Amino acid sequence: TQTEQMRTAWAAWDIGVELVVVASPYRSVIRPIVEYVDMLEREGSADLVSVVVPEIIPNHWWEHALHNQTALYLKTAFLFKPNVVVTAVPFHLGRSHRWRDIMDHDETLEERAS
Repeated sequence: TQTEQMRTAWAAWDIGVELVVVASPYRSVIRPIVEYVDMLEREGSADLVSVVVPEIIPNHWWEHALHNQTALYLKTAFLFKPNVVVTAVPFHLGRSHRWRDIMDHDETLEERAS
């Protein structure tokens, strides 16, 4: 599954930060994350909680209506919660490049220059 692939890739990255995947059987995003952070707070098992959220940046201004505002809702949900940091990472639709494609492109440029 994609979750297992993500866990494997995260473990291989080995940055010393635990990855927690919060399951949501009904495709709800906000409630399960808020409940998980509340549970961490009740247990006292975390001094600081970081929630990293991809924020979709469409190509055109009018496409904003087509994409949900999950990052905005999560930021709002945790706005007044102490020790909770929400980081929205922009993800530009249609403009992402794989590292391998960039490297192949650079090698092609080097060959042309020779």
